[in-house]
Amino acid sequence: MRKSISILTAVALLGAGSIATAQNPPSGAAIPNQGVIANDGVRVPIQKTGEMDMDRATVADGFTFLASGDLIGPYQPILATRDPGLEKVLDIIRKADVAFANHEASAFDLNSFNGTHAAQNGGGYPLFAPAITREFKEMGIDIVSLANNHAGDWGEQGLIATLQTLSAAGLVQAGAGGSMRQARQPGIFLTPKGRVALISTATTYNPASPAGDGNGALKPRPGISTIKTTATNVVTEEEMRLVRQLATVRNKDAPDATKVRLGGNTFMRPNNPGVVYTDASQFGGGVSAFVVGDAPRLTYQMNEDDRKAVIDSITLAKRTNDLVTFTIHAHETAGLADSTVPADFLQTLFHQAIDAGADMVIRHGPHELNGIEIYKGKPIFYSFGSLFFGVGGPQRVFNGNVQPDEYYESAMATIEYKGGKPSVIRIYPLQSVTDRADIFSAPVIATGALGQHILENIRKFSEPYGTDIQIENGIGIIRLRN
Repeated sequence: MRKSISILTAVALLGAGSIATAQNPPSGAAIPNQGVIANDGVRVPIQKTGEMDMDRATVADGFTFLASGDLIGPYQPILATRDPGLEKVLDIIRKADVAFANHEASAFDLNSFNGTHAAQNGGGYPLFAPAITREFKEMGIDIVSLANNHAGDWGEQGLIATLQTLSAAGLVQAGAGGSMRQARQPGIFLTPKGRVALISTATTYNPASPAGDGNGALKPRPGISTIKTTATNVVTEEEMRLVRQLATVRNKDAPDATKVRLGGNTFMRPNNPGVVYTDASQFGGGVSAFVVGDAPRLTYQMNEDDRKAVIDSITLAKRTNDLVTFTIHAHETAGLADSTVPADFLQTLFHQAIDAGADMVIRHGPHELNGIEIYKGKPIFYSFGSLFFGVGGPQRVFNGNVQPDEYYESAMATIEYKGGKPSVIRIYPLQSVTDRADIFSAPVIATGALGQHILENIRKFSEPYGTDIQIENGIGIIRLRN
């Protein structure tokens, strides 16, 4: 099993990202064209100056990255069970050089916590005791994202306590920090085969959780990296007529026609007559915009400042690291009944991230399986669901609603590198345990009809991207040409 130690204190972690080192060094030697092994067994990354090769990583041949989904369980220690099904999953995770998951909960000892839960939350207050976070490390997980809709559930004090807990456990995190600038910095994990950087952000988040930079006497605000988005409803002409009928258009009553009139009324901006705004707060939302299009859907506009800042972080990370992973917490879909269709802005952002230097992209948050795209020879994983999923208890009931079976079906993948590019991707179908209290929410390999069903779904969801997935001996295989 790999062992890692944090080389920054929790205070430094809050201020400047996190770094950890894998302690399984080979004998010191140079690797031709792929960096040099230092005395401590860690490869010195190739420093990129001037024009960079965005198409390749500089990890050593044979480097393996494990990509998985959300950690939204377990809520009790489970490693002592030595469950054979769980151990098979953990064996795959531990054999990877670096393993990633999204840490979708706070982590601290509630008995000694000096803060309290926040007034807003991401759909509950999931909390891991420090022992659970230590077990994640023992399971082989190395790097995690904290940029998600549960990061602010326990306020700023809860986020700081979580950062300290992760640091003490030796887990590298990205996506959170003492300011927005720090939240956008990479978490870095050092291995004998390469230096790995993680950049994480969120478009789905608690409105109170974004970090903020200081300005003069104004102190910075701890929080997470976010990209703001604005959604527009695309409707047919007939549907637009119904929208207009549902509210009174009162352009003449609007003192400033560039402002949206609320209070249940709707008006069209004279300078953009194709857009209608409604006060959607009466339906549980905010102001909603409607435009006529060819087919009903949602379309999104990213905040340009946020988008550019995240993309710039990726390029900066590329200069001093061997492999850069970009992850995002994004629940947004195309607005269709089929939640396996991601929102339109995601593919645009993911392609931009790879163009900027990312070697792979991982989306987390939907808790359902989505497809896989290969862009310029690099993988984009649109969602693996959850690595651990404990929402709803054995009855699968949460807030009075029965959770769908799809939430308990997931996957993880290993990406093996050769010549700086992925050569083979192996996809392992998983299912969450719901019928045993001692390992409730834990993943086991899905076999038989269920395993085939999961892999065939991933293959089906990947078809729109032109991705060829072969199913061999219960594993999905993507073979790539370097």
